[in-house]
Amino acid sequence: MWFTLTPLDAAYPSRARDRFVMARTIPLSPEALFDLLADPAEWPRWFPDMRGMRWISPEPERARVGAIRRADTGSGDVIEHFVAWDRGVRLAFFAEKMTTPLVSAFFEDYVIRAVGPGRSELVWTVAFEPRLVFRPLMFAIRPRFATMFDQAADALVRYASHPARTHAS
Repeated sequence: MWFTLTPLDAAYPSRARDRFVMARTIPLSPEALFDLLADPAEWPRWFPDMRGMRWISPEPERARVGAIRRADTGSGDVIEHFVAWDRGVRLAFFAEKMTTPLVSAFFEDYVIRAVGPGRSELVWTVAFEPRLVFRPLMFAIRPRFATMFDQAADALVRYASHPARTHAS
């Protein structure tokens, strides 16, 4: 069953009350890191909870603001609507729909900046609004998801650090 979430704009993370922020140094150029994050085929290779990801938008409408992608995860499936697409700088989406009813709004923001040759800093923000019925349970739910995203950020560093990948950047 799908649950419809609140549409959000690119500024949502700055006003969200609930969020997780993961900052990591990644051994890839900003463009190579962006390309990795933008490629649905890459996600199951590094994100532990990801089972699969695919574009819903047809070919000419992909890789830009307004594009729609589907992520299938162990925690629930998500229809992602992109609100920022600036290669090497920022990638961001809100969830249009989810199969998990925990939140009424959900947003992921990937801000990238160069920190040296072939190295980037990634600030990954996951911002959300729990549904009213689940707010009393967030003390138990929040740590699980905070750990999942933190571990995913570490997994991204490991994946990006693989010699075959760092030589390609």
